[in-house]
Amino acid sequence: MKEPFTTPPNATPIDISELKLPGIATYQALSNQETESVFQAKMKYFSRKPFKNLEISEYFLKKVHRDMFEPVWGWAGRYRKTETNIGVKNQYRGQALPHPNRAFKALQ
Repeated sequence: MKEPFTTPPNATPIDISELKLPGIATYQALSNQETESVFQAKMKYFSRKPFKNLEISEYFLKKVHRDMFEPVWGWAGRYRKTETNIGVKNQYRGQALPHPNRAFKALQ
């Protein structure tokens, strides 16, 4: 049987223990599901008129993250608990966030 979730070189390692879609068998199928989920969240947050004076907090960013990935992953909206080969080490995760307003504007 072919090993599922063989990740391409330089891709984030995948831990499928919190995958909510048991029928997903390949990295490409997973990527497609994540893309659709992120698109739906983008439509929710960015299809309306621009937010004026929106206070973006850590809570809000985690909510957006949850909306982006909850259909696919159990960890959606939470800080990563496992180390990967990219990003900030877990113990520094909350401290490493840029000012939320700058982070949100970068997404627009």
